[in-house]
Amino acid sequence: MEEKRDINAATPYSYTPLGRLLKEYRTPLLRYEKYVIFPEIASWQTSKGEMVPVYEDFNGQGTDYRLAGFRNVQTEQNIRVIDIRVEIIPENRICTLEQAEVYVKAVESFMEEMKLEETRYDHSVYWTDKERDGRSR
Repeated sequence: MEEKRDINAATPYSYTPLGRLLKEYRTPLLRYEKYVIFPEIASWQTSKGEMVPVYEDFNGQGTDYRLAGFRNVQTEQNIRVIDIRVEIIPENRICTLEQAEVYVKAVESFMEEMKLEETRYDHSVYWTDKERDGRSR
């Protein structure tokens, strides 16, 4: 989120670990149909108060998000990205114990899935003669 990039939360086959995390913690903004926030996942203390990112669910399916701005948690005022961009840095991130647990679980889940993906697709396109001979027996 600090990189201020779009988030692709799904593959053609299913949600990514990040996508599942976002799906679980997304909070739609009531007056704006396609806009969501993730207050449990990320917030920053800035000169304008505690800010959370506002993302547009631009395909309406919860799989692709585009950063649209930031929202003050206390006042619910929306702030443009350009007005707060320089303050959205790791040093200003707010992390409660509950949020830290969410991050750790998400990373652990992501790492487990990466291991599964690697083992599932861990085969070479080109076989050595020794490997080919061993497989044909």
